[in-house]
Amino acid sequence: EDVLVDDTDPGFVREGPAAYWTSVSSGYPTYAPHSWWTRNLTTKPAGKPGDNWATWTPWIQGEGCYQVEAYIPPHYYWGTSAAQYTINHRDGQTGPIIVDQWNNPDSWVDLGAFIFAYGNGGSVQLTDVTGEAYITRWIAFDAVRWTYQGATCSP
Repeated sequence: EDVLVDDTDPGFVREGPAAYWTSVSSGYPTYAPHSWWTRNLTTKPAGKPGDNWATWTPWIQGEGCYQVEAYIPPHYYWGTSAAQYTINHRDGQTGPIIVDQWNNPDSWVDLGAFIFAYGNGGSVQLTDVTGEAYITRWIAFDAVRWTYQGATCSP
């Protein structure tokens, strides 16, 4: 069964100073038209993933291979070309997976296929660290979906 976690769902958690987050009423249109944005950092601060980051945690009904995709909402100011997603799955952690949000507005972007165990042990994390010049870009945080592919992932 496919799983979708939107930024308005309990499986979505934002971290970092509230003053650094911007709430906008555009996002995944058929679910909840809302998303969050924050400005970028060039490098990772010591001891944490960024100043601001978010985690999407699904409830997986059955262990297996899931294609993971992130929804990029329509443009908001200057989007990043280097969003860094990290996938936590049954077999460990993969990432960062670099996504060009600026050139993929209003679309689902593939983050890869991974085995997820039953329950809520897996997640996707996105941070405000992009490597681009300090606070010159915006990072979008909206929805992530897991689409069941079968018992195993094909190479």
